[in-house]
Amino acid sequence: MIFASLGTMDMAFVRMAKAIDEWAATTQEEVIVQTGYTHFNYRHAKAFDFCTKDEMQQYIKSADILILQGGWGAISEAMEQKKRIVVIPRHDKTEHIHDQFQLIRKLDKLGCVIGVFDEKDLP
Repeated sequence: MIFASLGTMDMAFVRMAKAIDEWAATTQEEVIVQTGYTHFNYRHAKAFDFCTKDEMQQYIKSADILILQGGWGAISEAMEQKKRIVVIPRHDKTEHIHDQFQLIRKLDKLGCVIGVFDEKDLP
């Protein structure tokens, strides 16, 4: 199972939602997406808006691969569980209130995550 999380930021992240749904059409794996405040009509993935912290930890634990937005919370939990992590950072001012690219570039350079800085490059 592949679990994707767009986080809980109250700014939409449609760019990531669209990329995940398009990518989900290319895999036989089940793709489950936690959407938060991003409203998107998924055609190829299962989606829900929010869950409890315990449910989130269970999704992270059960997933073979995680596709996350650039917030530190889920990334740090996934790193603790030694999960394979792909991260699409949110753009500053339009998708988040600060720059997620700096952190993800550093984590990518250190080999902790695979940073996807253009959603068209989602592996």
